[in-house]
Amino acid sequence: KFVKNPFVEGERIYKTGDLARWLPDGTIEFLGRIDNQVKIRGFRIELGEIEARLEKHEKIKEAVVIAKEDENKNKYLCGYIVSDEDIPMKELRAFLSQELPEYMIPTYFVKMDKFPLNLNGKVDKNVLYAIKEEFSMGRYIAPKTELEKKLINIIEDILGINDLSMNDNFFNRGGNSILMVQLISELENEFGEAPSVVTIMRAKTILELAEKLEMEISQEVVV
Repeated sequence: KFVKNPFVEGERIYKTGDLARWLPDGTIEFLGRIDNQVKIRGFRIELGEIEARLEKHEKIKEAVVIAKEDENKNKYLCGYIVSDEDIPMKELRAFLSQELPEYMIPTYFVKMDKFPLNLNGKVDKNVLYAIKEEFSMGRYIAPKTELEKKLINIIEDILGINDLSMNDNFFNRGGNSILMVQLISELENEFGEAPSVVTIMRAKTILELAEKLEMEISQEVVV
């Protein structure tokens, strides 16, 4: 439809529904459709922007990012890539983080030989939704210390899961602000101390959270 031109008074322009951005050199970069936006953990995310960044990787031919839900109905991002090579998740996350904030980096990645297409020749996202990805940022890491074992048991009870790895992220596995408050309460009951809200939100893994918790307990003992 035609709308008022925000750049030239008195003129009208056609609103296509496409999302793009003007680059410093004057080039207009197409990012996707406006209706391809999702909201996760309070952030509005344009999936096309993530896909465009992924496709800049020299080893990736095509990329599709979709929002999925876990067993607790919490949304997360999953990236599907077509590549001839195996690309470590750590490399993909580092590549994306050069231009994108943490909340726009997919929790999981799935490598495919080619994307399934529907009758219209477009990527069949219904097939992608059905693909089961691994719920881990890498190989499984078991808790070692008593503190780590207690911490992971508490988090598993809160999230309602039983396969948590020390390199998992609390929020990526279903945590949210309400469950975070519950976590703080449970930790205070168990250890007498608990990391702050900011510390929990910034902790990238359960292992990092355990280290912060141990520091909190140690400081309390010294005092």
